[in-house]
Amino acid sequence: MKKILTVTALLTICLGAFAQNTGKDVLKDLEEKPLEENTRKAKPEKEFKVFDIQAIARLGYGWHLMEGTEFQTGLHKGSTEFFMNITEIDFTPVEFLTLAVGMDVKWSHFTPKPEYSFLMAGDDLSLGAAPAGIENNKSSLNTAAFTFPVGLTVRIGNLAAISAGAEAVLNLPKNLKIEDKYMEGKSSVTKLTPASSVPRWGWNAFARITFGGLFGLYARYYPKQPLIPTAPFGLTTVGLLMDLSNF
Repeated sequence: MKKILTVTALLTICLGAFAQNTGKDVLKDLEEKPLEENTRKAKPEKEFKVFDIQAIARLGYGWHLMEGTEFQTGLHKGSTEFFMNITEIDFTPVEFLTLAVGMDVKWSHFTPKPEYSFLMAGDDLSLGAAPAGIENNKSSLNTAAFTFPVGLTVRIGNLAAISAGAEAVLNLPKNLKIEDKYMEGKSSVTKLTPASSVPRWGWNAFARITFGGLFGLYARYYPKQPLIPTAPFGLTTVGLLMDLSNF
């Protein structure tokens, strides 16, 4: 009887020790497996795409700085443009360098000072003195265009990105009209004159710098004045931009 009790006690002790060790092993496995899985998930991934297609990659708002005596003298500082990227295809062979081809839409608003008006002499657009005998003169010309930029971007870490390139400009001349609003005596007058001198195609050079991947500055230069293609001077535009390509 004593032997039976002794064997039973030994079996109980052995089974208890086995169960305890087994439980420890199970807990150990449970603790180690997530670490192994996390280690597998933490493998470094490629941080950039070699080819990428984006939509609405950036927005910009700028001011036109006209060249040439009559336009420098008569054009109002409120002559502005707004542009929005429609689509862009990026090729990034290395992390810091991207070649991009895209399509933007751009609207421009040109307005002279009150003492000046846009004038049409045949097919030539010019800027001259406002007609005598009128008050509160506001002359303006709105343009629209699709642009097709090709540019190269160099990134300086996360600090900044510098881009430069050229773009073809498809103007929409059929929609252009000179709008004159003024007071003649006690009457308010609105006069529309077709502006047919804007060419169908043009081109410009551009440069951009973006800080922190979000806000930046840009500039464009048209070697030929887009409103007067025969003029011996160009058009410079400078402005602010918002880069949405990282969203």
